[in-house]
Amino acid sequence: KDKSTKRCLVKSVNEGWTLCEDRVDKPGWVTSKIGASMRFNVEFGANPGFSVSYLRSYEGIGNIQLTLNNVSTVIYGLWPNTRDPGNHISIEDTIWFAASYKSSQLAHKAGGWARNEVYWGTGFRMDPNSSGVIEVRFLGNKTTWNSQVLDNGKPSSLKFKLVSIVSC
Repeated sequence: KDKSTKRCLVKSVNEGWTLCEDRVDKPGWVTSKIGASMRFNVEFGANPGFSVSYLRSYEGIGNIQLTLNNVSTVIYGLWPNTRDPGNHISIEDTIWFAASYKSSQLAHKAGGWARNEVYWGTGFRMDPNSSGVIEVRFLGNKTTWNSQVLDNGKPSSLKFKLVSIVSC
């Protein structure tokens, strides 16, 4: 099989995201449109939490802003210190959030490739047994979202690939 063939499963979703396989057998929601957003309804149990799995790489990847309950955080697609040859990989990475935290939190990365990184996350103030809407917005190489930014709606040389959001 040609592993570089792009096969899209859905033409588009919400504003600028496409569900596709940018590599064979590796589906996810992909965008390169600055400001592209999509929303996911989530439900929580007694101990609200959720995970975000996404493609992490040493090049060509931008950032997303994730918002829940009017609280936002940024997820960076590039590995830190991309000059380190050990970071020259592209692989799925996962961040876990304890959604009930009322303020900033230390969120530990899941998965063996995370190198025991500690991620300073955001408290989303979700109550037990509640529901909400997670909004994901592509920032390109920026670290904050401003709807007045001149790049809004323009294609970027960077992309972001969201693999999954799982709540519990």
